[in-house]
Amino acid sequence: MRKRSGMINEKEWKKSFKNINGRLPNENEYREAISNGLLREPNQPNSDKKTIIIVGAILGGLLVVIIAILLTIFFYPKPAEPQSSFNSNSTQSSISSIETDSKKDSLFTWSNLNLNEQIALIAQAYAGLNPQTTILSADKISMTANGNKGVNDGFIQWYDQNHKLHKLNVLISDENVNYDYLSSAGQAEKKSTKISKMISNYYETDSMKEETETVTSKMVTPADLLTSDPIGFVQNNIVGKGFIRQIKSYDGMNPDRAMKNGGPQNLIHDGVEYYYFTDNNSVKLTGLGTYVSSAKHSYRITDRSITIDGVGYQKTTLAEIPYKIENGEVFFEDESINYEAHTYIYSFREDSKAKDYIDSKKESN
Repeated sequence: MRKRSGMINEKEWKKSFKNINGRLPNENEYREAISNGLLREPNQPNSDKKTIIIVGAILGGLLVVIIAILLTIFFYPKPAEPQSSFNSNSTQSSISSIETDSKKDSLFTWSNLNLNEQIALIAQAYAGLNPQTTILSADKISMTANGNKGVNDGFIQWYDQNHKLHKLNVLISDENVNYDYLSSAGQAEKKSTKISKMISNYYETDSMKEETETVTSKMVTPADLLTSDPIGFVQNNIVGKGFIRQIKSYDGMNPDRAMKNGGPQNLIHDGVEYYYFTDNNSVKLTGLGTYVSSAKHSYRITDRSITIDGVGYQKTTLAEIPYKIENGEVFFEDESINYEAHTYIYSFREDSKAKDYIDSKKESN
């Protein structure tokens, strides 16, 4: 059997084989031709075609997927957010913008107010936060700055109807306004607000501005405030402090000379009393000697004197101490008493040891 160069298909090979051998090839001759490379396997072309089709299909599918993803990313519209969420975000953005503008406007308005107007707004805002305060019912209000910080760091003072002096600490940082007040019970009460709220709540309309101007008219200097209420001023200067009341002269003579010239022999000893003002109404006092107990008395302040009331059977006034206020200070004047045709003169001054001496005594009922 003669071999031909090159591979031919099955039909041509069978025809050639018959022409040469006068018969068709058997199965073994057919396999031998394939193994010798003379003949392609019948299914080889279809197999190659299937492989190409499968690979092409896979590549085509991948390409379609990639294109679909890119189209989704760049061109496919985003799902709409729920209506409530969209509106919420939109409102938040608008409110944020409005709040920023409002804050700027408020700070601008604040910076253009004069000092008394700023203090008035601070007082009004505090009254809004603490309805129990007496700050707006006061006749006069003052503010003292810590250093040169103005209203940003200082304290406001005022007297109430009972002549009690109140003190409200104020600290402003950016637009935050912080209050610190020490109550009569000794407890710190802290409050806070913002300048924008003060402006919107108390300076937004003409009627609001008129109310602020009313408060502004009460503003005075710290020195004028302290002396504007003599009773409150004296009260503030004696409560929590000790004093000594002492005989100064008897019928114009000093105590030693008076005793030598027929005056009371216990004049010096009996002429000394110690006082400690515990609050706005009560004072504890005692005399010299371990046998002398202490006692609690009521007292009253007028615009001229401090009156110490008697207790028990002693309904008369024990002492009436005159005072005067000059240059922001309380000065106690000599007290003159006429008793049994004799004149007693007493002095009254502060004594840091008075409280301890009084506390060392037994208190009488």
